[in-house]
Amino acid sequence: MLDRPLEWIAAPHIPLDFRGPTDRAFTPFGDPAHAQPMIERLGRVGARRADHSAVIDDAGTLTYGQLLRQVARLTAAIAQHEAAIGPVGILLPIGRAYVVAVYACLAARRLAVMLDAEHPSERNAAMIGATDVKLLLTSGPGMASVAEVSALALEPLDNVGPLPVAGLDSARELLDVDAPAFILCTSGSTGAPKAIVHSQRNLLHMARTGHDGFHFGEDDRLLALSSPAALGGLAPLLHVPLTGATLQLLNLKARGISGLFSDLQRYPISILGAAPSLLRGLSRLPAAGAAFASTRIEQTYGEPLTRDDVRLLRTVLPAKCDIRNGYGATEAGGMSWFAQVDDEHDPIRIAAGAPMPDTEAALIDADGAPCAAGEVGELVFRSRYAALDEYVGGQPLPGSQQRDPDDASRRIYRTGDLARHDGNGVFVVLGRADRMININGQRTEPAEIEAVLLRQQEVEQAEVIVQQRNESAALTAFIVAHEGAAAGLQTRLRAALRQALPRHMVPARIILLDQLPRLPGGKLDAQALRMLAGGDA
Repeated sequence: MLDRPLEWIAAPHIPLDFRGPTDRAFTPFGDPAHAQPMIERLGRVGARRADHSAVIDDAGTLTYGQLLRQVARLTAAIAQHEAAIGPVGILLPIGRAYVVAVYACLAARRLAVMLDAEHPSERNAAMIGATDVKLLLTSGPGMASVAEVSALALEPLDNVGPLPVAGLDSARELLDVDAPAFILCTSGSTGAPKAIVHSQRNLLHMARTGHDGFHFGEDDRLLALSSPAALGGLAPLLHVPLTGATLQLLNLKARGISGLFSDLQRYPISILGAAPSLLRGLSRLPAAGAAFASTRIEQTYGEPLTRDDVRLLRTVLPAKCDIRNGYGATEAGGMSWFAQVDDEHDPIRIAAGAPMPDTEAALIDADGAPCAAGEVGELVFRSRYAALDEYVGGQPLPGSQQRDPDDASRRIYRTGDLARHDGNGVFVVLGRADRMININGQRTEPAEIEAVLLRQQEVEQAEVIVQQRNESAALTAFIVAHEGAAAGLQTRLRAALRQALPRHMVPARIILLDQLPRLPGGKLDAQALRMLAGGDA
């Protein structure tokens, strides 16, 4: 808990489109303070855009008219399960049906738990148990085996011709925009999932931020390579259909990079969202330039974006394509920044940027005292659009969020990340406090080691992790080599590291992998890396 006044920083002087697509006309998303329920907005958009593509996956397309009919059909089916009152788990592969399920839960006034069919069944079972799911939306009976709950298998999507916009009539009572609407689970400090509750208004705030920063329009087609069970994957499912544009979906784990490039050639996109490590790997492939040819914005999130990443991306992106770096947490909104190679806020990283509208940030030292400009401290957010609560024991309860003593409508969240600011509202996030360590009394940043490794021509991907061993810290580097790399790569890399870095920053071990383990959304699987490090002498 915070027990002293903080020095809050907002940045209204830095607009969302600063250094971005300012020359592109667009219609602003609208102030979430005056938001209407998402279903009401979707109905209006669907009536206007009935015959236009709303959602595309590798199996087909839903127009807006078809989307509304499917939502109405599933809403009625959910209503028939009145005996299973409580949260509804969405356990579906990423695709059109997932979008239908999200909006059907809203229309049915049911709290939706975002799950991912690509996650291990044990993890999904833990999330279902933590959120007290009563009804599970699945694509078949096999998916219902993860828990003892009622299951509703979705019927196949009938994809035949224009369908009438009907079934979501305005007479139905809609879920209040400030009521609990979505649950996203993160890894809790106890090892059990931590369930974070969001309202529609919270996520409309995030939608507004992306929409106005992108100068988003109905002619855009967006592909986000992130799990729908993560905030970065859920947000596009809400933002894009509420705008009237086209949402492109891809099950990256199932279809792989070849499937991604095939889709990008078949359906050219204007906005691509992905973790920096995934974009880094894609950019090194020969087909990258052609695949990205229509892209006007690359949105990165989930991991630090480095200046070397931007240099690499600039070699394959169209000249007018902007790169937007995003930072945030499941519990709270965050920051954004259109990246440029010559940014000088940090020699390694691209700045996380300026706080979102209606969001303030502060930095505190280990004693909870405010940090001055240039000093490193823990990053704290304050916003009326932060997550509502945590879901514990079948109900939302105050958790990691702290109510602002000066304004009960605002919530305060300590991120656990270290950062610094430049005094003008621009922040650089340095990473988790447990990732920046002292070795032999000297501060060590894994990002600096990774940057040196990635500059080596034989290295395609690199990740450095920290492990505590017998009260001391040890560094392990994981490397994916370029095809054709000669034998003895580890020896050459160790020599390059010793030439560029102090001795205490050279990893004790360098482990070669065929590929880095990834979560379904493309983000690196840090837990899998720790297990590999623990099992490899």
